[in-house]
Amino acid sequence: MLPARGDFSDLDSNVQELLDGEMCYAIDQDQYYQKEGSILVPVGATKAQGLLADSALQDAPSDGVQYCRKDGIWSEVVSSGGGGGGDGEGLSTRATYLASSGSIAPGASANIVLPGFTTYALYSIEVSGPAWVRLYINGSKRSADSGRSRDNDPTANSGVIAEIITTGAEKVEFGPAVLGYCSTGTLIPARITNLAESGSSSSIITEVTILKLEA
Repeated sequence: MLPARGDFSDLDSNVQELLDGEMCYAIDQDQYYQKEGSILVPVGATKAQGLLADSALQDAPSDGVQYCRKDGIWSEVVSSGGGGGGDGEGLSTRATYLASSGSIAPGASANIVLPGFTTYALYSIEVSGPAWVRLYINGSKRSADSGRSRDNDPTANSGVIAEIITTGAEKVEFGPAVLGYCSTGTLIPARITNLAESGSSSSIITEVTILKLEA
């Protein structure tokens, strides 16, 4: 069954017709959304962003061996060999996922979800512009934390995995890596605030680099 399709304004005004968790597609934004409560949350990258990511794979080796790419160089993935009583599976490799906030005005916020894992190590968060980004363990914790200002630290049991504040396009790397998890499913709920001081509405692209830690 194909997801509901239409301009975002039409989908948003008829969001009550969608089931919770149901996907839809905004034709005018070339963006998929998922209903979460009473709002539509952007899911994954747009087609144009996906094409940009695909272009980085054009020079990938095709000899049947598993490779990973770092700093423009392809390296062969070496498995753990199943030693030490393991289950024989190879080591996981880092994965990079991104999502767009959709068009938001300076000072405004948007909820998004990023592909993730049940449990993961978070290595970095990268944004395309000035932004305040928060990652959570579930959507309920995100909703409960939505009234907090960026000048205040999250409270105990707030469900915040990590947060960053940038003054422009920037990649923030964590050392050591941050341990994160999703209490339900494998999607990482996030909230993005556009910190541009002025100007027109814009989309903030958020990219996370994570490592799967749990089957």
